[in-house]
Amino acid sequence: MSKLSVKKLNEYKKSKCFTNRKISELTGIPIATVDRLFSGANSNPNVCLLQKIAKLFECTVDDFIEYDKDSPLAEYYESK
Repeated sequence: MSKLSVKKLNEYKKSKCFTNRKISELTGIPIATVDRLFSGANSNPNVCLLQKIAKLFECTVDDFIEYDKDSPLAEYYESK
């Protein structure tokens, strides 16, 4: 089963030099929600929330997903 990767989220955040507060301000997502998402406390966020963050980070929602090794998509996304 595929899952949201907090590690990948935080790598993008670090590469853009954003704080949780800045992400909240730029996306309109409440700071508490951003804090929960980036700490791993919210492991099943809605897609709209992830789309806002992906747009800010200039990537896709798929870039935040960790695919199982046996998933046909794993090989595709690991080769990107």
